[in-house]
Amino acid sequence: MSNSHPPTFYLASHSPQRIRLLKEAGYAFALAHHHAKEPPPQPGENPCSYAIRMATLKASNAAKSLPPNAFVLAADTVVSCNNKILGKPKNQEEAFEMLRFLRGQTQKVITGLCLYQTPNYLLCQKSVVSQVKMSPLSDKEIKQYLAHTPSIDRAGACDIEDQNFVQLITGSYSNVIGLPLEEFSHLYQLYIAPKHQPIQ
Repeated sequence: MSNSHPPTFYLASHSPQRIRLLKEAGYAFALAHHHAKEPPPQPGENPCSYAIRMATLKASNAAKSLPPNAFVLAADTVVSCNNKILGKPKNQEEAFEMLRFLRGQTQKVITGLCLYQTPNYLLCQKSVVSQVKMSPLSDKEIKQYLAHTPSIDRAGACDIEDQNFVQLITGSYSNVIGLPLEEFSHLYQLYIAPKHQPIQ
């Protein structure tokens, strides 16, 4: 499938990483706005359940402004370490504390997926888990990283593609970046490809 083809689904995200992954994989898609406010995890909530809940919230919210029978993909990525769920840091100080917490540890990177069809058909909910062994960075190294990354827009405050951070990745690499392409390919072939209704 080429990017020159008419788009066949909407992505309810403006994540540069997810957009890049889908484009590099050859999918043709359009962007959809979602205005959902993402609430924090509920006490004792499972990380996979939380990621799926947030993805579903984004998909259902974006679907409200889209035409009938449109496919909507939404994703939400969280990091879990020692039973603690980490989302995107609010500021540089919180980013620093997150990276100190994660250094030298093995974290789970969890992406919740939701595929929706307008007006209100929930087609699929999934979660994909990868494990990432973090390097034992010093406070100085963390500060140097944050000094050159003023805007942190990643769960756990870490750019996994920066090899200084990572010792080992187990599982889907694209999931760690923000979208498990292997799982989405399966969903695409199962739900979207058979109907193949280009967005006008």
